Amino acid sequence: MDKADGQEFPDVQCRDTTRLVSAARDGEIDEAGLRALAAHLQDCERCQLAKQQFTRMFEALDELLARRTDHSGGA
Repeated sequence: MDKADGQEFPDVQCRDTTRLVSAARDGEIDEAGLRALAAHLQDCERCQLAKQQFTRMFEALDELLARRTDHSGGA
């Protein structure tokens, strides 16, 4: 069974990828979970694309938050 609380992920499925990519970004899964996610991503083009889209979204959100922080500190 898959979990995002540091336990193993023996059978990562497509429906788990969104949550696991987010958890991996936040450092909420262990090395075994990262390996299981990576193995799934290696074999699943649809989830590779989803991960790329999430990565771009997270980068855009980080940039927006940084701008907001910069503007609120100087005004």
